[in-house]
Amino acid sequence: KDKTEISSMSRLLTKLTGSLNEIAQFADQIGKGNLDVKYELRGDQDRLGEVMLDMRSNLVESEKEKKLRDAEEYKRNWATVGLAKFAEILRQNNNDLTALSQDIIRHLLKYVQANQGGIFILNDENPKRPVLELQACYAYERKKFLQKTIEPGEGLVGTCFLERQSIYITEVPRDYIQITSGLGDDPPRALFLVPLKVNEEIYGIIEIASFKLLEPYEREFVEKVAESIAATISSVKTNIHTSQLLEISVKQADELARQEEELRQNMEEMQATQEEMRRREIELSDTLEQMEAIRKISEIKENEMNRLYDSIVASFDVVEFSPDGHIINVNQNVINSHYNATKETFIGRTLADVSQEPPEIIEEAFVQLRKGIPQEIIQDIIINGRGTKFNNKLVPMIGPDGELYKVILYAYKV
Repeated sequence: KDKTEISSMSRLLTKLTGSLNEIAQFADQIGKGNLDVKYELRGDQDRLGEVMLDMRSNLVESEKEKKLRDAEEYKRNWATVGLAKFAEILRQNNNDLTALSQDIIRHLLKYVQANQGGIFILNDENPKRPVLELQACYAYERKKFLQKTIEPGEGLVGTCFLERQSIYITEVPRDYIQITSGLGDDPPRALFLVPLKVNEEIYGIIEIASFKLLEPYEREFVEKVAESIAATISSVKTNIHTSQLLEISVKQADELARQEEELRQNMEEMQATQEEMRRREIELSDTLEQMEAIRKISEIKENEMNRLYDSIVASFDVVEFSPDGHIINVNQNVINSHYNATKETFIGRTLADVSQEPPEIIEEAFVQLRKGIPQEIIQDIIINGRGTKFNNKLVPMIGPDGELYKVILYAYKV
């Protein structure tokens, strides 16, 4: 009996030792991080084994939570670093929209590990027909300078602009890139279009084509960056517009200064001309007054009077008009000024017939002359087929009855 009990205890001890060894090995593997290690319970009474299995389950769950936390932390750090990186990029080239767009698309594609992309900027110079212009694109480590214009509503880019919402598709038509975006030869696995929008105003579209699918956190990052890009584009456009206005203002100021200088010189020349005109007018007025006095009191014969009259005004073109404005006499200077002309060429014609002055101006001048008010007309007169500028002084001849009986025009080249 004693031998049997000892033998039974020995077997039990051997079994217990084996179980402890298995549990020790199990614990050792868990301690080394091998949470996939297997362990079979030794019956319903294996409480130690159950505890060890529960511990492994807790460790597995804890590891999963840690991985999730690490993944979330990685995503946050990745986004934070990326936003800081693009904040620095956006501070550069703030007066060159093309250079800024090229830097943005190149760094953005590299950061999200996409393959191709482009930035379309809204051109609303013509408010009736705004268009989206491909400002910059990037593909396979090469810059492609492409000229592409898309109207709102045209293709996916135009649709994204109208809907003002991001578009993400994973089934891209094989011909989309060639027909719509021209960014590559092979169809991508994913296409992501994001509006460049800030304060509900849209400035353009970012198009990203990738041979890998974009994770939600990557798409969220691009949308956040797009807001900053939109704000920067708005500022750049304002800076460019301000620079253009300043340049125009400087040019206008220079042109105004030049015109003012020309005006000053013209005024000086005009003053000198006016002084000479006044001097000659005074001389001629005195002469004409003297002539009229001579006509009234002198008994000189008519032919002698005409000779004297012509000699006095020989340096001027002199035309005599009837009160109704028709030519009744001209001096030899007027005849000599016109090719193959005779005195009869002019008799009966009006001032409007031999000048380019509007008839209403000449008519108004004769209205004033009938009131006894001298007139001055500077006009272009056609002489031998060529235009010549003359200063015309029209002097009213008033009779004793106070009525106009003749108008004398004397003219000289200006």
